[in-house]
Amino acid sequence: MENLARHAYRVWQQHDAFTLAATGAAIGVASHLLYWMHGLRTPQAAAIFWSHLATFTLILTLSILSSHGALLPGLALCASYLAGVFTSMTVYRLFFHPLRKFPGPVTARVSLLHGLFRDKYKSHERLARWCDEYGSDIVRIGPMDLVIRSADAVHKTQTLCGKRGTGTFESFAYEGTWFSLEALMDNDEHRRRRQVWDRAQNGKAMAKYEIDTRTVSRTWLERLSSLDGAPVEITNAMLLVAFDNMGKIGFSKEFGTVTTGQGVKWLALLSSFLRQGAGLAMVTWPLLIIDSVGEFGEVAEFSRISAEMHEDRFQRDEPSLEDFYRYFLEDFRSEKPTSFFDKRDLHADTDALLIAATDTVSVTLAWIFYYLTKHPEIRAKLYEEITPAYGKTIPGEFKDADLSKLEYLGAVINEALRIRPVAGLNTPRVTPPEGIEIDGVWIPGEVQVWTPPWLLGRYEKYFPHADEFIPERWTTRPELVVDRRAFIPFNAGMCFGCSRRLLSGRYLS
Repeated sequence: MENLARHAYRVWQQHDAFTLAATGAAIGVASHLLYWMHGLRTPQAAAIFWSHLATFTLILTLSILSSHGALLPGLALCASYLAGVFTSMTVYRLFFHPLRKFPGPVTARVSLLHGLFRDKYKSHERLARWCDEYGSDIVRIGPMDLVIRSADAVHKTQTLCGKRGTGTFESFAYEGTWFSLEALMDNDEHRRRRQVWDRAQNGKAMAKYEIDTRTVSRTWLERLSSLDGAPVEITNAMLLVAFDNMGKIGFSKEFGTVTTGQGVKWLALLSSFLRQGAGLAMVTWPLLIIDSVGEFGEVAEFSRISAEMHEDRFQRDEPSLEDFYRYFLEDFRSEKPTSFFDKRDLHADTDALLIAATDTVSVTLAWIFYYLTKHPEIRAKLYEEITPAYGKTIPGEFKDADLSKLEYLGAVINEALRIRPVAGLNTPRVTPPEGIEIDGVWIPGEVQVWTPPWLLGRYEKYFPHADEFIPERWTTRPELVVDRRAFIPFNAGMCFGCSRRLLSGRYLS
């Protein structure tokens, strides 16, 4: 590389555009062979982008100054360098990459960017279609990416593969450094943070959360009665219910959106924020570049409002408040914190709680209502089961301890989570250097693997009549659940929002 650079400088003095172009191409090919092809580079996206931009700017400036205003020598060098990089990269990815033998679209083998132009808001459906088209449960969906539609892959990818290096988790960082629970890449750090979240779901806390959920549910039912049979847009209604419930159980905050029937600015920004992320269709490096510049526009406003919610609860540090945030603060203020060492740790997990307890809960509830409306026979059967539970423990109220024992209610919730999992794609993992074996197939080391819950839950191999809403598969028709390992609505384990989701689901279903 050093000799090539010296050669480029010599020919520069001669302003030989052809030689400069050849030199630039050689440098480009060499940079790919010596750097780009050795591992995932997404986490370094910002550094790569800005260093290249600075270098190209310097080259073009020197070209203008040393060639009496002529840009051709500088352009020749820069353009040929990029051509060399991408030509070498394309040839390697198509013909020499360790993943070359796995089936998949040619365009996907070259770049993940193809997803921006094909079903970008429905990546999970596109991946399922490819598995069917290529007749394989392991399909190459990117230069270094595999989608694996296998129950065997779920446990192995979660335990043997790592988060670090994907770029996905790096893009979740608050202020580029501070990570919330779901994005922590070190297993020990994640375990300690998870212990704090688990303490926030102890018996006493759950009893308080149930009271809050019951209050929000009652408010929603009163609001529904006041509409006198008028149609209800259930998606928006459940978003308000989830938001109010999150405010109570997360931050001891009363938002009152269910009563008014009107959302707040943060909810509109959340929808926009999530849609923008979905629009990138599994491509995360633009987020890392944008984050390196700083937040602006709707993203900045979203973060500002989230920060205000965090600061409001931080200032209301009252021992009587029983909510999730209390346990974050207890760890933060203890003499020997285990996970929350900095106020920015609190902020990162505040964002996680705000999003997870609002968006994911509302989506699950909305789909449950959709299927109950679509299938009146299921609704009638569910009504028959839950009626005796009303007032059983508390006069005129439901009790979660009673609802949790209702088999068919649990089956309806499970079926909604199977057919419409909130985590449609799941998050990728990086295989260990030595590789792993899944279903008898060896997967090379240091590649990204995806195990989307949507693909597994809709796979006939594991769930016969997979596209049909059949709650009985979880009760009287167990033959319709061939391998329960494929049921991962909470990303191969109980996620930190799932207890809230199940509690809300049982009360409102």
